[in-house]
Amino acid sequence: MSSRTGPSLDIPDRVHDLDTGLFDPILAQTLPEDRRALLGLHEGAASRYGSFVYLEIGSYLGGSLQALVRDPRCVGIISIDPRPEAPPDKRAGTWTYEDNTTAHMVGLLEELPGADLSKLTTFELGTEALSRDALPMRPHYCFIDGEHTDEASLRDGRFCAEALGGRGVIAFHDDDVVRGGIEALLREAWGDVSMAVSFNGSVFALELGGTGILRSPAVERAISSTWHSIVWRLASKALTPAPALAAWSAIPVIDKAIYDVRRRSSRQPTE
Repeated sequence: MSSRTGPSLDIPDRVHDLDTGLFDPILAQTLPEDRRALLGLHEGAASRYGSFVYLEIGSYLGGSLQALVRDPRCVGIISIDPRPEAPPDKRAGTWTYEDNTTAHMVGLLEELPGADLSKLTTFELGTEALSRDALPMRPHYCFIDGEHTDEASLRDGRFCAEALGGRGVIAFHDDDVVRGGIEALLREAWGDVSMAVSFNGSVFALELGGTGILRSPAVERAISSTWHSIVWRLASKALTPAPALAAWSAIPVIDKAIYDVRRRSSRQPTE
């Protein structure tokens, strides 16, 4: 984080600095690395377009919307969430979302300093029941964090690809959980994918149409690994998604091996 970062800076500066404190006021079910990824994508879209529209599937309390409602560069927010109390979920156990209403989310967001809720449009429907024609504007960047099943993630990914009109970024949260749906979308849409990248947390993003968001300096900083960035750039040039899928599997294994070697080396006695 930059030494410039702090509460006194305005929101665009804090987004540029990947200041994860922007997520503190409202509960956001994200890791610190996920928050850096979301801010990197936010800044990448803003730097590429100047002003941009954001679409999100699965908003709950609005934790991932906090920086967006406060940043004037984001001129439109579309929130799609059917608001179930206990949606289907591949993860073990029962996942419940208490007080999961649009009104509760809006009330929390309204308390944020400088929040502009006039740019927020909400739909209490799933993508299986929503038409792209119902959207008030075309998004530039979509984030999927809805029902955690492969079927739903693929359906949501297809909806976002159509909503983007073939140009923009689709990011998935909890990519390890819904990997099957992401892989299916990559295989379907690979001919239109200009870049794919997995961040260090649990966010996977793909770009359609070569807009350049995923190649922005902010995204590079959010990835925070030069060799990861190089691998993803090379894999994204392939004629099939196979290299990208292989990189997605291999990078965590290699990272763990490097970490283990460094840890053992640090324990070696010095002469």
